[in-house]
Order: sequence, then C-alpha cells, then structure tokens
Amino acid sequence: MDACAVSIANGMTVHGLRIRHALGHSLSFGFFQAVMPVCGWLAGVRFSRLIAGVDHWIAFALLAGIGAKMIVEAVKQNDTAPRRDAVSLPQLLLLSISTSIDALAVGLGFAFLKVDILTAALVIGLVTFALSFLAAMSGKKLSNRTGEGMEIFGGAILMIVGAKILLTHV
Repeated sequence: MDACAVSIANGMTVHGLRIRHALGHSLSFGFFQAVMPVCGWLAGVRFSRLIAGVDHWIAFALLAGIGAKMIVEAVKQNDTAPRRDAVSLPQLLLLSISTSIDALAVGLGFAFLKVDILTAALVIGLVTFALSFLAAMSGKKLSNRTGEGMEIFGGAILMIVGAKILLTHV
C-alpha cells in the first residue's frame, strides 16, 4: 500500500506521465518489494534485531525528505521553469527502497514459518507491480482533473506515508 500511495503521488506530479514511466516506477517498486523479503529471509534473526529498531525511522526520513523537497521545488517553481518530465533514477531507487524496508522483517517471519520464499517473493513483486502501475495511471488521471499544485499534494502524500510508517512502528 505504501508503494501504491507513492505511485499515485508520482502519477500526479510527473508532467506528461507516459506508460513507460509508470512501468519503470512499477518495476522498481515490484522488484524491491520482492527482493527485500528474500534479503530478510536470508539475513536471519541476528540481523533482524539490528534493523527492526530503525527500519521505520529510515523509511520516514527518506519519504519525508523527498516529499519536503517536492513541496519546496513546487513552491519555488515559476511559470517559466520547465517541470520535471520524470522522477530521477536516484529518487526512484530511494522511494523504492524506503517503501520496502519493512519487507525485511516480513522475510524474517517467512523464515520461521517455513514459507517458500521464492513463491512468496514472486507473488509480492507481481502484486506490487500491478497495483503500483494502476495507482500511477490513476494519479495521472487525477492530476489531469485537478490541474496545477499536484506536486505539493504529492509531496504531502509522501510525507504522510512516511509518518504512517513511523507511527505504526512506534
């Protein structure tokens, strides 16, 4: 759901969002959502104690920082400045990682439940990909209807998702 919320925000804020942008975002989110449980599963119990205490803080900091940056850029933007045509690769990677950090703990749980990790990771990745793609395209439609100011709204969504992650773990 975090990846979907971020995908809606991306759909609303990327000027001229094309299917290839939405596919790229969705592939990145799906990939990291599939890989993180595998990493957690492989890491074992010792590593879980290290990351479990801070995973929510990392996700919050990344999402809040990117959201704040989007809002600042939108406020500073004037009518003559060109808008971004896409989310940069470093931003996309940060968004993908920050929305999937908690999946490490899920992978650890899978190890104790003796879940087939490859099947679980494939299902998680495919569902995340599909929902993120639909969310990005929905965000584009919403942006077309509401006009300018969506970058501020999108930044606020990222900050809210970050806060939600933090509050559910604290």
